[in-house]
Amino acid sequence: MTRVYRLGIRSCVIGGLCLAAIAGCGSNSTVPGRAPSNHRTSDIQCTQSAPAGNCTCGDNCPTATYPGQWACTSDIGCGDGTNGRCVGNLGPAGCGCTYDSCTGDTDCPSGQTCACHASPYTYSAGNTCVPGNCRIDADCGTGAYCSPSPALPCDMTGLDYCQGVGYYCHTPKDQCIDDGDCAGSGCLYSPSDGYWKCHLYAQPL
Repeated sequence: MTRVYRLGIRSCVIGGLCLAAIAGCGSNSTVPGRAPSNHRTSDIQCTQSAPAGNCTCGDNCPTATYPGQWACTSDIGCGDGTNGRCVGNLGPAGCGCTYDSCTGDTDCPSGQTCACHASPYTYSAGNTCVPGNCRIDADCGTGAYCSPSPALPCDMTGLDYCQGVGYYCHTPKDQCIDDGDCAGSGCLYSPSDGYWKCHLYAQPL
């Protein structure tokens, strides 16, 4: 299902996918002891009912221009999985179904976290197992935090790299804690560096 992304005030379409990055990669020093805006104390949110889907055009949906463009027109059409929701992309791709693939962290393999619906950077997806090195704050040690990191798209800066949404511990080496610490870019965890830093990342509309 195609998703629409934005690039600051510009957008670009690559292979039918509109990717977006926020220009500029400035950073500020980490503020010691400050709690991140987004951090995870438990997975209780995953047990709650998913919010209603935002695609409700029903019989008034536009005519599809390619197969599968309107895979659903309301939540009623998403009955092939758990907590099916019909979600629109706010773009030309129409609507598609999302489902929950986990109801808590213990449903995911070791080294993965159940990213709950409506969690930061999941963009209306259902509960989904994602990679990382923590599940809750307590996994990171006393007074430490486990936060969701946004995704890096492929080929965004001419390099062939990707990174999906994941949950990672904050570290003493972090260059940022929240997006607000980065001048025009976002704060994300870099697995290759082992700490959080300011970087371009994909952000759907």
